[in-house]
Amino acid sequence: MDEQPELLKKLLTMLANTSDEELDCGHVYDMMDEAAELKAKGVDLTVVMPQIEHHLAMCRCCSSEFQLLIDIVQESAEA
Repeated sequence: MDEQPELLKKLLTMLANTSDEELDCGHVYDMMDEAAELKAKGVDLTVVMPQIEHHLAMCRCCSSEFQLLIDIVQESAEA
């Protein structure tokens, strides 16, 4: 199975979904702890941190890190 067309389609979709004011991974990482705490409390990040939410939807690395952080915050809250 040739994965190149699928990869190209994914890249074109990501490009189409970019905005004029993108945050880079460094900025997202700096705000990730606050975003994770809000998300763990059920806050809709698309409302309070739309640029963070957008970046997380586009960046697999940051999204994975963010999910791990949410898991840690939720486990801490349960303890």
